[in-house]
Amino acid sequence: MEQELDINIDMVTRKGSRFVCRVGSTMNMLDLRRVSVHKAKSIIVMCDSEGEPEAADAAVVRTVLSLCSTMSVANSNTQIVAEIRDVDSKRVLKVIGKEGVEIVVSHDIVGRLMIMSVRQPGLAKVYEEVLGFEGDEFYLQEWPDAVGIPFGDLSERFPAAVPIGIKTSEGTIVLNPAKSRKMKKHEEVLVIAEDDDSYELVDAKDVIVAPADGLDPPRKLVEKILFCGWRRDARDILTLLNDLVAPGTEIHIMCEVPIPDRKDLLESSGLVLSELKNISLVHHYGNTSARRELDRLPIEQFTSCLVVADEMLEKDLMGSDSHCITTLLLVRDIQDIRVGTELFAGCPMLCEILDVQTQKTVMANASLTDMCEFVQTNEMVSRILAMVSEDGSVNTILDELLGGKGASFQLKPASIYLQAFEEMSFLQLGKRVQDQFELLVGYQKSPAALSENTVVNPRNKHEVRFWKDVKLIVLTGEPLHPESHDNPDHNTQLSQLDEAIKDMMFAGGRSQDPELRESKVRNLLKVLSDEGLDEEVPQGSIGSLPPPTPPLSPEGWAKVKAPVHRHRQVSAGKRKQSRASSDN
Repeated sequence: MEQELDINIDMVTRKGSRFVCRVGSTMNMLDLRRVSVHKAKSIIVMCDSEGEPEAADAAVVRTVLSLCSTMSVANSNTQIVAEIRDVDSKRVLKVIGKEGVEIVVSHDIVGRLMIMSVRQPGLAKVYEEVLGFEGDEFYLQEWPDAVGIPFGDLSERFPAAVPIGIKTSEGTIVLNPAKSRKMKKHEEVLVIAEDDDSYELVDAKDVIVAPADGLDPPRKLVEKILFCGWRRDARDILTLLNDLVAPGTEIHIMCEVPIPDRKDLLESSGLVLSELKNISLVHHYGNTSARRELDRLPIEQFTSCLVVADEMLEKDLMGSDSHCITTLLLVRDIQDIRVGTELFAGCPMLCEILDVQTQKTVMANASLTDMCEFVQTNEMVSRILAMVSEDGSVNTILDELLGGKGASFQLKPASIYLQAFEEMSFLQLGKRVQDQFELLVGYQKSPAALSENTVVNPRNKHEVRFWKDVKLIVLTGEPLHPESHDNPDHNTQLSQLDEAIKDMMFAGGRSQDPELRESKVRNLLKVLSDEGLDEEVPQGSIGSLPPPTPPLSPEGWAKVKAPVHRHRQVSAGKRKQSRASSDN
């Protein structure tokens, strides 16, 4: 092991890190104590990528169980990150580790990433930029001076970062919140930045840009997607596609799993085929690396093509990669013969490879990278595991970004947001994008295969330029947490407080216990206080109502009445000061 590490990671790349290898059983508590696992900052439990998924996941579950037992004895709070291959094992791990274990379902994440990337060529490069520690990445930090600032105004106040969300005081991560949503006390700002000390909150003038004129947003088009190979997570992939595509989209699946067995496999995995409203499945049987089989397909009609590592071959990494590369070459050759190479741009392809040596071979061949985009899935999983071990919030962020529901990265032509003759800076363009309820994260030039053409969090955001033939990297999507997406109207909050007080005072015959009613009032008061609400609690909330009735005790009522009265007095004082200022 140490020799292999020395060969593959030189001293410059290590940057002073030291690798220590030990022999023992990860399932044995005695062996775990010998290496002082309880003193570790974080622990990554990796899954065997070459064995049977069920056996590999069972070994991870057993290891996590031993780790949790060892941590419990040592009273340790070490963060554990566990990789599993089957999503069904996730609930078992949650029972064992509860909140102390972050679970990464590698097969599931990779499948979702490929589906989103094949429909948007170049998107895989965006995720390569934000996953790992070489480029820009996610950071969360509380900024007390940001309290009260609308989220949409944070972009110019963080010139060295791109704000993309917030973490509420309750721990909920909200991506792409409403631009009018004001930051509250104890909330953290989620940004994409070069490092945790490379950005800061500064005073800045508001960036103003004229609204877009005469621009038409793109509409979802019906697609016809070719899916070569069969994955265990076919259920999750089809569910995600159903959420992403326009109604009437066709998914053509070609693999060597017998067609009658596919329906049984999908239904046994929990997929209800009748609930797939936007897609219809078209099945083809055959070996995708055999030309005679692919010749039977309407290759020229497909809008995109995804070549995945078939589960029948995934134990043999090199064999699987060879099969996938042969498939993509055949598909491209058939397209060339039937309609010419001009179809390549209209039918993007994405190919999954497993072995790192294949990745190096592919990247050195310009012909291959020109005709197809490649995703080295094992490397992507390694990056995700490393990032989650540093900050568990990354797991929650990726779940939303790759989940189909909520916010996600998309590549969109700049022409959607501005005319060809318009010049503007990145910050100005970001304001234009905000008008479409999206966030500007970066941009991508052609060809996307070159790493330097994908720019996340540009350094010179004030530089005015043209944006012709550039794709913008935007964060877009419906809010996953609508209750935290925007600030509720203050009048609505005050009305809710009024109703809660009435509910508490007229408690007779109610099913809620006094503590719950008291807690509801306290929570509403805290929200109003955190937002610096200046309005008074509505008249009649306290004085004009009759005294409380059982089961609320006088002591319990006194606890709630005091902060309510204090809130009214403070609000009244603020109003008097405001009137005095206006009179002067």
